[in-house]
Amino acid sequence: MATVMKALDKCTKENGCLQVLSGSNKLGRVDHALLESGQVGVDLKRVEEAKNI
Repeated sequence: MATVMKALDKCTKENGCLQVLSGSNKLGRVDHALLESGQVGVDLKRVEEAKNI
């Protein structure tokens, strides 16, 4: 199985561009959950762990 993303608009921080953290593939599966904003997103604690790899 594979996933492909093709940006139709310029990717910026303001419109929610995809960010890939080096070494995050070593964390294993990172589940998504409902955030306070009402959107679904990744667990921010796991993001902080990935930044420290």
